[in-house]
Amino acid sequence: MGASGALVEASALAAGYGGSTVISGVDFEAREGEITVIVGPNGSGKSTLLKSLFGLCTVHSGAIRCAGRDITRMAPHEVARVGVAYLPQVNNVFTNLSVRENLVMAGYTLGGAEARRRAAGTMGAFPALVRHAGGRAEALSGGERQMLAMGMALVRRPGVMLFDEPTANLSPRLAGEVISKVREMRDAFGITVVLVEQNVRRALDIGDAVTVLANGGAVFSGAPAELRGRDDLCRLYLGMR
Repeated sequence: MGASGALVEASALAAGYGGSTVISGVDFEAREGEITVIVGPNGSGKSTLLKSLFGLCTVHSGAIRCAGRDITRMAPHEVARVGVAYLPQVNNVFTNLSVRENLVMAGYTLGGAEARRRAAGTMGAFPALVRHAGGRAEALSGGERQMLAMGMALVRRPGVMLFDEPTANLSPRLAGEVISKVREMRDAFGITVVLVEQNVRRALDIGDAVTVLANGGAVFSGAPAELRGRDDLCRLYLGMR
């Protein structure tokens, strides 16, 4: 745990892709057991911040810590060993494998018997997937694929889960189901969640804390209720009236 009480924290972070910088001077924290949402206009650097936490971007300066450990320039597989899982928006399941095989594959480092045991246990947390257990993942709906991706991450028992717009391109009903499952996973397994979400109202409804990014920098960090009271930020950056 960091000095601020945060489980995950970034300080004065500048990061991007190769030699380009997308975010700069960003301070961010996610406290243990909370859902911290990242919102902001398109192109503000939300996904870049999330990817930086998982070692998928070039960090030019600043620091990232998880549970007090410096993970600033760790490779993604090293960050995963620290207990962090990252769920990208797309290409997050093996479409040519069955649902059950996807879950077992997610635990490939555990050994066959343990991977199968965890896959079976995880399946019970996602009733919507049970009837598709033996079918290929390519036949799943968008919402079901997101739940399978969540299940695959859960097999590895992470302490932190990073979600990159899990409701993108889903109907309002399916988006609501996915968001409910995110909250359920936090409550049932004590996972700390960092969630990038384009739908600001949905994000503020689920979040315990919120960071607003704009033009590559953090312009607000605090409670959702506090942000709702900031008409200037809501109008200028979030399209809320």
